[in-house]
Amino acid sequence: MLVEKIRFSNVTRNLIWGIVSVALILFAGLRADTVGADTNAYINQFYYLHAAELIWHDGSFEVGVKLIYAIAVSLAESHTLLLVLFSTIAIPLSFISIRKYSKAPDLSLFLFITLGFFVFHFNGTRQGLAFAFYMMSFSAIDKGKFFQYSAWVLIGSLFHTSVIFTLPLYYVFRKKFSWRSILWIALSMSIFVVFTDVFFLVLGNFSERYASYADRSGQGGGLLTIFNIAISIIFIIGRYMIALPDRHTYDIMLNMFIAGTVVFILVALTNGYVEMTRIAIYFTVAEIFLWPQLLRRIRPSYLRFMSYLIVLAVHILYYFIFLNQIGYYIPYVLSDKL
Repeated sequence: MLVEKIRFSNVTRNLIWGIVSVALILFAGLRADTVGADTNAYINQFYYLHAAELIWHDGSFEVGVKLIYAIAVSLAESHTLLLVLFSTIAIPLSFISIRKYSKAPDLSLFLFITLGFFVFHFNGTRQGLAFAFYMMSFSAIDKGKFFQYSAWVLIGSLFHTSVIFTLPLYYVFRKKFSWRSILWIALSMSIFVVFTDVFFLVLGNFSERYASYADRSGQGGGLLTIFNIAISIIFIIGRYMIALPDRHTYDIMLNMFIAGTVVFILVALTNGYVEMTRIAIYFTVAEIFLWPQLLRRIRPSYLRFMSYLIVLAVHILYYFIFLNQIGYYIPYVLSDKL
């Protein structure tokens, strides 16, 4: 890593990560209602509950989201606490996963931000919470602990039911990477994407929010599809640089990232509802763990240094394009109801 020669004590390292975590929580939690596609709707629900003198939300939200509302409505008059609570779940869980599973947590954090995973819960709050819990399951996949993996998935489903879809993929992700594993991944993702309508209608039995997804349309995401295909190719080629003891972990993340890429490809080929690519976030986050594994294997050192610079530059450019192409992230504005 670029800063691999810098040594910090565990206390100092934990303090730095704690400060960054708090900063990002406040950045997300103190945003105005115009920042994030979902933000205004969640804020309106908060004030509706206040006006109706209700604590428990009787609508279609999952129980975990209702619990957060109950806490926020009980403790505060302003919606700021609600947004802070959302972020207090989403961000620390992601940080824990990064620090526990990444070979270079600082690089993974940089990628987590520049690839848009940090701001995802601005535009997809409930799924952003489920996504954070799903990240906690990665260590369980690596260690072959299915019940632990299932527990994290089920907890995540208390915030967004879509994460349930990831349960059977545990066995697919643990396969040794090969062209056969790609076929298994493609088959699994095809079943999901091709039968999207059925999937959402089934989820609609749990929450009416999902039933309406089956009738939606709208294309897009072409650049994201191309980007993920290109990155997949790099990771597939780079796999042969990974030492055998580390290849099992690399294969899990590679299978996962390819699964996310296949979702993008299938949505593009079938002219499916572009918001379906949100499901890919559960898998494309594997990129933040793959780059640290791959870059540290590059030799000689000057080539490794140049590779780091290229990766950093490309992802900064990606972040700039992402913020400008995906709506409701900019301009960032502080809430006037702090």
